[in-house]
Amino acid sequence: MEFTKVGDYLTKIAARIAGRGPGGPAKIAVLASGLFGTISGVAASNVYATGSFTIPMMKKLGYKPEFAGAVEAVASTGGIFMPPVMGAAAFVMSELTNIPYIEICAAALLGAVFYYVALGFTVHYVALRDGLKGMREDELPTRRELIRDLYLVAPAMGLVYFLVKGYSPFMAAYYSIWISIAISFFKRETMMTPTRLFQALQHGASNMVIVALACAGAGIVVSVLTHTGLGLGFASIIATLSKGNLLLALILVMIVCLILGMGLPTTPAYVIAVTIAAPALLKMDVDLLKSHMFALYFAKLSEVTPPVCVASYCAASIAGTDPMKVGFVSWRLALTGYLVGYIFIYNDALLLRGSIGEILTIIVLMSTISIALSVGVSGYFNRKLKPYEKLIAFLVVAFMVLASVYPGFPREIFAIGIAILGVAYLILTRFLL
Repeated sequence: MEFTKVGDYLTKIAARIAGRGPGGPAKIAVLASGLFGTISGVAASNVYATGSFTIPMMKKLGYKPEFAGAVEAVASTGGIFMPPVMGAAAFVMSELTNIPYIEICAAALLGAVFYYVALGFTVHYVALRDGLKGMREDELPTRRELIRDLYLVAPAMGLVYFLVKGYSPFMAAYYSIWISIAISFFKRETMMTPTRLFQALQHGASNMVIVALACAGAGIVVSVLTHTGLGLGFASIIATLSKGNLLLALILVMIVCLILGMGLPTTPAYVIAVTIAAPALLKMDVDLLKSHMFALYFAKLSEVTPPVCVASYCAASIAGTDPMKVGFVSWRLALTGYLVGYIFIYNDALLLRGSIGEILTIIVLMSTISIALSVGVSGYFNRKLKPYEKLIAFLVVAFMVLASVYPGFPREIFAIGIAILGVAYLILTRFLL
C-alpha cells in the first residue's frame, strides 16, 4: 500500500475534508497521520511521511514550530491505536492471546477515535484563539481528482472485508497484497514494474524481519520469565508495592511500559512491554485483552512522552525547533491517550463490551472529556480563557473520568443530562448568539 501511494491519497482526502477550516493544515495532519499511521505503524516514519508536508504548512499558517511538530507527532503516534491495521500490533496481539483479530480491532476503536477527537478540537481551538485561517480553494485537491483515485483505498477496504468475512489475518493480507499489485497498473507512476516490485518486497521483508525477531525474542523472554519465575516475581513485586490497590498497580505498570517502549518500533515495544505487564495485571484480576491493550497504549505513548520521545524528536527536526519543547507539548496533546488507557480498565463499554445504553453513555462521557481537555490545553472556548477558567475545564475532565470509572455512579442519567445540555448549547449558539 505504501508503494502504490495510498499515503498520498489519504493526505489529499484529509486536505479536502479539513483544509478549509480554521487551522486547516493542522487538521490535515491529524486526519492524514491517523489514516496513514494505521498502515505504516511506525510513528517516526509516519512523521517523516506526512510531516514533511504538514509541518511546513502549519508553520506558514502561523502555528508555533513546537506546536506544529507536536501535532504531527501525536497524530502519527495515534495511528498505532487506530484499526484496522494498528501497525501489525493487532495481528501480533491476536497471535499471543488467541483473541480474534476483529474483536481486538473493535475493542481499540472508541479509544482511538476519542484520541483524535481531543487532538482535533485542540487544534481547532488554538486556530480560533490565534486567528489562523485555512487553505485556499486552489491549494486543495479537487473532488474530481479524489473520485478518480478512489480505487487506491481498495487494498485497505479489501483487508477489512476479508477479515469481517472470517478469513485469517494471513489470508486477508495475502489477498490485499494482490489487490495492491492489481491497482498499481491503473497509473504509470504507481505501476509495479519489476524494479518497484523488488523495492516493495525488499521493504516488506525488512519490516517483517523486525516483527519476526521481536516475536522470537518475545518467545525467549516469555520462556525465561515462565521457567525462572521472574514474571510471577515481577507480578508479586507490583502486587506488594501496590498493596492490592489496582490504580497504584496500573501506575507502576504504566511507568514500566513507558520505559520499555522508549525508542522501539511498535511491535517490539508492545511485545517486550506485554511480557512484563500482562502477568502483573492478570494477577490483579485484569482480563487478558485489557492487559494487552494497556501494555500497547503505554509502550507506544512513550513516543510522545519526554525525555525519550522519538516521534517528537523527528517532528522537531522538520519543524526546526527544540526537541524537548516539542516533547512536552506532545505530552499535553496526548493526555487523552493516557486517560483512555485507564478508563477501559474500569469500564468495559469503552472496549465496545456491554449493552447499547452503556456504550452510548461512555461515548457521551468520553466526548465531554475530550472537548473539556482540549479547552483546558488550548485555553480557548468562544474566547481566550483566564487561568481559573482553564482550571475549571480540567476539573470537569477529572469529574467526568470519575463518572466513567466509578461503579456506583448513575452514568446513564448523567449522560442524558449532558447530551441535553450539549444540544441546547448548539441550538443557542446557532440561532441566538
